[in-house]
Amino acid sequence: TENNREEQQAYYNRIFYLALIVFPLLSVWTYTELSALESGEIYSASFWYPVVLLYESLGFWPAALLFPLLGIFVIGSLCKKRAALKMGK
Repeated sequence: TENNREEQQAYYNRIFYLALIVFPLLSVWTYTELSALESGEIYSASFWYPVVLLYESLGFWPAALLFPLLGIFVIGSLCKKRAALKMGK
């Protein structure tokens, strides 16, 4: 129904704009913390487990790029869903 589509559009719009804020913040935070850890400015830091796993197994750049790449995927998927809803699919 039309009401349901409007609710879905509103929902995906909220998630989209939230993702536009959250992923860049997480990316910058992760990069700065990993950089400080690498340079010896700090001796320990708390990270989300997948970041730790990537850092320990593959190094700095894969761990630092986790959130930017995840953000691109999520935001791209949300753009596709929003466009489909706008077209009435």
